[in-house]
Order: sequence, then C-alpha cells, then structure tokens
Amino acid sequence: MALTGLPCPTTGGVRSLLAMLRGQWHEAFLYNPFTPVFLLLLLGSLYRVFRCLRQGKSVLLPPWLGWAWLIALALAWIAKFVIGPQYW
Repeated sequence: MALTGLPCPTTGGVRSLLAMLRGQWHEAFLYNPFTPVFLLLLLGSLYRVFRCLRQGKSVLLPPWLGWAWLIALALAWIAKFVIGPQYW
C-alpha cells in the first residue's frame, strides 16, 4: 500500500484474525472479510505440501487450488474497495 496507496487483498488479515479471536465479528469482517477463506486455503495448501513431502513426491498443488487462491484474492481485493479505506 505504501507504494501505490492501494490495499493488497490480504490487508487487515492479522487485525481481522485478532478481532475474531476476541469475538468481535463485525470488526473482523470489516478489516478483511476473506480471512476465514484465506485460513482454509492456507491449511489446505499446507496439508497438500506436507502430504507430498511425506510421500516423497514432487510438491505440486492441484490447479483447482491455484484457481481457488486466485479467485479468493480477486474477491478480497474487490471487497477491500467496497468496504472503503477506513479499514485498510
């Protein structure tokens, strides 16, 4: 954000997670509504990586997971603009 003045799709993710842990759901949503989605994608990606490593296979995530990341990041970016700069 410092370079362009625009937020990245994950801006507010840590603040959102901390607000969720405090039970402040509305505030968590405003900081970044896609934090739960990103957490699920991260856990799924890590699971796949560790499974490949454990089985001695090359680490390669399936295309659907890459598309899921891409779509989630695009939607999160749109959401950041809709919510507005007060929560960037």
